[in-house]
Amino acid sequence: MKLLTLGLVVAMGLFGVGCGAEPDEEGGPPAPEVTRLASSLERRLPAPIAIPTDTAIGGSIDALVEARAATWAPEVPFTNLGATGKRCTIVRFDDGKGVEQMRREKCDRAADTLRVGKLVYTDQNGDGKIDQLSDSSAGTYELFDDDRDGKVDRMVESAERIATPISLDDFAESVTITAGGKIASRAREDKDHDGKFDFESVTATTSFQIRTTSGPPAE
Repeated sequence: MKLLTLGLVVAMGLFGVGCGAEPDEEGGPPAPEVTRLASSLERRLPAPIAIPTDTAIGGSIDALVEARAATWAPEVPFTNLGATGKRCTIVRFDDGKGVEQMRREKCDRAADTLRVGKLVYTDQNGDGKIDQLSDSSAGTYELFDDDRDGKVDRMVESAERIATPISLDDFAESVTITAGGKIASRAREDKDHDGKFDFESVTATTSFQIRTTSGPPAE
């Protein structure tokens, strides 16, 4: 009689264990949200963009000076020590009223810089060709020839120059700009040097806040 009772208790215990092993149909807790800050956002463009070719990049800085000098008279060159301690020769070009219109600063084994109003042309490596152009007017932008092949590799534009509004959703699923900031600039770059912009990045006046959810831990 005792054996029969013990067998019944063991069977009931096994049945209880089997029921407790049923999977939880409600699932686990939601994945935690992760927030991080970034100074810039970058993405690969869905379709490459043609690079402008009608720019001063790759052109002769001497030829540019000669063309302008036909209108503006050069003053007597003077020399001084540049910011890096190198000896620099400076020539300014004035109009008929003595107002400066252009200035060229050429330093020994350093950059050759030509300023014409709000335009700045720079030959960084002294090969006589323009590899950087900056325009500080209302629609500020810069062009760079990073590999010195005479072609534009990178273009940086201020927000004021960008005609089409930038969508942050193109860069991340959930991203905002902190503290009421706004887009400051956009850069497009030809990283593989095939003649087309293939990457785009943006900066803000503050920073970007990106929210993501972490998935289940790896097994």
